[in-house]
Amino acid sequence: MNSFELTIVTPEGSKYQGSAERVTVRTTDGAVSILHGHINYAAALGMGKAEIVIGGDVRTACCIGGVLAMTNNIARIVATTFEWADEIDKGRAETALMRAEKALQDPNLSPEEKKPFEAARRRALVRISCAK
Repeated sequence: MNSFELTIVTPEGSKYQGSAERVTVRTTDGAVSILHGHINYAAALGMGKAEIVIGGDVRTACCIGGVLAMTNNIARIVATTFEWADEIDKGRAETALMRAEKALQDPNLSPEEKKPFEAARRRALVRISCAK
C-alpha cells in the first residue's frame, strides 16, 4: 500500500512524524479515512478513536479536538489531545468518569453548570474505549 507523510502534534509536542498508509479519525461530521493521493482536505476533529496504519500495523489512539489537513499528499493532525492507546491510564480515565457522573447527579446544577461535567464524561468514555 502506498504511503504519505504524516505529522501529529498536540500542545504538549510531537506525537508522530513519518510515513503512514492510512489515517482514520472522527471529525465533527463523522469518520473519515485518508489514503495516499487523497484530495486536499481539511476538517475539524471531533472526539473519538483514531487508527493510524504505519508499516502495515494498525495503531489506535484517542483523539479529541483539533484539525486534520491533507495537502499535496502530506497529512497533518493538530489535536487538542492525542494519546496512543497503550499510553492511556485507564484507571485515571475511570476515576474521571466516576467524578463527572457524580457531579452530574447534583440536582442543584443548572444546565449551563452541567456542561463541563458532560464534556469530562464524554472525554473519559472515549479514553476508556480506546485504552488497551
